[in-house]
Amino acid sequence: MRTFLFVIIQLLAINVCAQTRQEHTVTIYGPVRDYVTHNAIEGAKLTLMQSDSTVIDSCRNNYGYIEWRKLYSFRNLTVGKYILKAEKEGYETLYENIEVKKISSWEPYVLRDAIYLFRADVHMLNG
Repeated sequence: MRTFLFVIIQLLAINVCAQTRQEHTVTIYGPVRDYVTHNAIEGAKLTLMQSDSTVIDSCRNNYGYIEWRKLYSFRNLTVGKYILKAEKEGYETLYENIEVKKISSWEPYVLRDAIYLFRADVHMLNG
């Protein structure tokens, strides 16, 4: 009987630990900038999608108290691959593949590199 009870308690403990690990999430955030001037682009729309293009969430990059550092933010992401779409009138739409790898409970925020958008009326010359 004691052995049976011990096994049940161990299985419950493993189940609780597994559920706790699954609950860890991360918030990603970062700036959106003009490719040429490197100035912040305020009010860009960002859409986060699953790898199959199913929309998860969208936001505007108006987060932040410093004018030149307007940020977007997506919360409660789990480990996986995502597509980030950035768009703003007058700019070309950008799609970027991102991957959330290991999530740590002591590091729930991930600052991403800036997303640079090209102006729709500016074309780069090769050569």
